Amino acid sequence: IDFIFELIKQLKKMKREEILNQDRFLEAELEKVKKEVKEDYENLRFRSVAQKAFFYFYNVLKWYLSRCIRIENCNGRMVKEVLKEWLKVLHPLLPHLTQEAWYRLGEKNLLVFERWGEKAVDEKSIEKEEFLKELLEDFKVVKKLVERVNEVTLIVASKQKFEIQKRLRTN
Repeated sequence: IDFIFELIKQLKKMKREEILNQDRFLEAELEKVKKEVKEDYENLRFRSVAQKAFFYFYNVLKWYLSRCIRIENCNGRMVKEVLKEWLKVLHPLLPHLTQEAWYRLGEKNLLVFERWGEKAVDEKSIEKEEFLKELLEDFKVVKKLVERVNEVTLIVASKQKFEIQKRLRTN
């Protein structure tokens, strides 16, 4: 829970305005969680709600922050909007803490009366971030296998070669 309050304090330091894939990923993951959690709430599966809405999304936020490298590189507007939606999702589980966080975000009204917004899930941004996660894990494995590696170079084929490969698969 301290993580949420600390992130709210850090919002002012977030300077980037450009929307990057990690921003779209963060928003898409929240939308995905909201859809799953809505069904869990309706079926009174509160443990599942806690796992998805709190623990899973907490890890998504940690990934996002690591992708930004420094807090100044995060998109403050996007993080604030995502936090507001996340608090709405968490509110039935943690009403007092989420209401306090809501006030710290500058909101005046009661969180209990807020409704969740619904947006389409951007699956492409999720796929891109998952690919990046897998790539980073592969680099870690390579580094463990080769004892004295200081750097790893990634060579990516041109777009044209990917198109040829795609055509060969379909024929």
